[in-house]
Amino acid sequence: MRYVSQAPREAPSSQVWLTIGLVACVLLFTGALFGTVLVNAAITVRSQANIRLVSVAARQSELVQRISKDLLQIQLAEHTNQAPLPSTLGDVSDAAATFDQTLKAFMNGGSTTDLAGAALTVAPLKGDAQVAALAQAQNAWSPLRQKIASFTLVAPPVATVDDAASYAVANGAQISNMMSDIALSIERTATQGAKDLTFIRNLLIGLAVLCVVAIVGILFTRVTEGQNQIRVYASSLELRNDELAESTTALAHAKRGTDLIMETVRQGLLLIRPDYRIEAQYSRELEEIFRMKDLAGHNLLNILQRILTERMYNTSRDYLGLLFDAKKKERAVLRVNPLDEVEVNFPNPEGGFISKYLGFSFRRIVQSGEITRVFIAVTDVTGRVQLERQLRESEHKKERQFELLLGILHVDPRMLDEFIAGAQTRTREMNDALKAQDFAAASAGQIEKLRQRLDIVFRCVHNIKGNAALLNLEYFQKTCDTFEQKIVELRNRPILGGDDFLSIVIAESDLRADIAELQDLREKLTGIQRVSPGAISAFGAHVRAADGAGARESGARMPDEVVVAIRALAQSLAIKLEKDVRVVDDGFDTRALGPEMRRAVRDVLVQLTRNSLAHGVETAQLRETAGKPAQATILIRGLASAPNAFAFSFRDDGRGLDPAAIRKRALELGLLAGDEAVKADESQVARYIFAPGFTTSNGATTDAGRGVGMDVVKHVIVDEWGGEIGVSSDPGQYCEFTFSLPIATTAAPAGVA
Repeated sequence: MRYVSQAPREAPSSQVWLTIGLVACVLLFTGALFGTVLVNAAITVRSQANIRLVSVAARQSELVQRISKDLLQIQLAEHTNQAPLPSTLGDVSDAAATFDQTLKAFMNGGSTTDLAGAALTVAPLKGDAQVAALAQAQNAWSPLRQKIASFTLVAPPVATVDDAASYAVANGAQISNMMSDIALSIERTATQGAKDLTFIRNLLIGLAVLCVVAIVGILFTRVTEGQNQIRVYASSLELRNDELAESTTALAHAKRGTDLIMETVRQGLLLIRPDYRIEAQYSRELEEIFRMKDLAGHNLLNILQRILTERMYNTSRDYLGLLFDAKKKERAVLRVNPLDEVEVNFPNPEGGFISKYLGFSFRRIVQSGEITRVFIAVTDVTGRVQLERQLRESEHKKERQFELLLGILHVDPRMLDEFIAGAQTRTREMNDALKAQDFAAASAGQIEKLRQRLDIVFRCVHNIKGNAALLNLEYFQKTCDTFEQKIVELRNRPILGGDDFLSIVIAESDLRADIAELQDLREKLTGIQRVSPGAISAFGAHVRAADGAGARESGARMPDEVVVAIRALAQSLAIKLEKDVRVVDDGFDTRALGPEMRRAVRDVLVQLTRNSLAHGVETAQLRETAGKPAQATILIRGLASAPNAFAFSFRDDGRGLDPAAIRKRALELGLLAGDEAVKADESQVARYIFAPGFTTSNGATTDAGRGVGMDVVKHVIVDEWGGEIGVSSDPGQYCEFTFSLPIATTAAPAGVA
């Protein structure tokens, strides 16, 4: 059964008039009370002013009497040959001035002082009797005022004093009476004014009493009629309750359906208010997405701050503000949604964080022209994002493999194998230097240990970069150069901790993966390079070119492949640096050496060649200016040595070593103290070029300037192979390095695999 509620009857017209009457009585009562307060205040203020005015008028009569008395005292003093007292003369003058000022204020209005000496503003007296009395008083006072004005404070003439005293005696009583009459007149006027205000106050009080009586009567009438209305409304309320019960049942059915939807939908749905708080109705999936329970009432910004980066949180906060800004068009705001796909991080109970990707979409809810809420749908898009990343990584891997493939097609397979083997050795050294347990245990007192580990990594990376340059493998040159830049940034930090090496560990891992991928490509291309006539390497071309040069220089002897590779590296760097250089070998041959020592000698020559082109060899113009041939010469010679040793030298005819520059840089790096710098000779100073991080260059490039090339040379010759290094130089003429390596007969040196 459906109940139809009946509208309550309209209030009868008597209720309307009663309400109007009640409001009018209340307003009148309020006005009467307010008026009574104002009138009382006016009575008080006016009474105080009138009292002061009457007292001032009465003082005028007293002043005339005082002046007459003081004039008689002055006259007596003059006639008894006594000097009048200055205080008496001053009293006469002050009293006359006060009387004159007050009289003028009564006549024309103005300021005077009351009995307490306070300023008193007086309005001009306007009554006919008062004006006439003031005129008479003025006429009688003026002559006396003029006579007193002629006095001096020292000794007024006897005649002047007698004249003034006689006038005061004759007219003082009259003037005093006139001022007394004026005071009485002022008092009567004030009394009449007070009576008028009192009458008005009594009328207002009476009006207030009548209003109270009327209010009580109206309220009683309204209560009586209200009881009748209550009975009517009670009947109507019963009908409405029945209707409400039916509506509540329907709403309960609808809510159960909505709750079922919100429980099963696989998307986070919620509504937020302008204060960004989440409303009670939201999907259960939202709790799974945000990893929180009971989200109702929570501020969405607080939740986002917990899972977003600070920068993305600030962006999200500003964006939510735009969603509630009615001045911004919804379409334009939705177009720039920064949360369309965003990475979030949740704390992992086992330590660290769990990364997810969420997608947010928004819609405004507008009611009566105002944005009351915003509807938000949150979706976990982690799976899609990871799939897209895998696809991008797969594409990137294919592109990298293609780039590596193009880079190695011109390289002789044996030289490529040597590069891979050497790079793998260096990456193992780096991996050993970056052991996680050592860095985790490193304390503030072991900073030097961390820096030594960093120097090892730097040498290894620089070695790989030099060998990549030897084979013109641009991909690995760029990768190692980026790696070196990270190391330089780390070396410049005053304090190092284990966590600082994270970027280095990641870079080493990526480089190791690239080398492994290069080896995989090399194995796949082994058969192709053997049978394909189009895969003739550039290295073979260098060999043929070297054949002709070698035949001219040393008969028909085939040159060492290491020399051919160094010659190609020197020519490539010379073109890049706009220099002219030739490489000459004299009795140098590594083909009798074992593969490990041969690779070590090649690594040293690579670093020396790069260092020579970058620092030693001048441009053709500078060489001609210095009286040298435009083309520089690098001479690699084999030297006589003991039976179980291999000795060679590397010499260029460039600018040589600059002892002053080396000494200055050693002082800056703290390698030399002040006294040592003075005592050390040039041969002692020259050894500092092998120190880690030592360079006299003002800037770093891909080829030099980071202070690691000569460190690699020293590490290979001395630390790995136990050899010796000699340095000789003539500034402006040449620089020569000599090396002696003991030949290992049973095992490879330390650090070589």
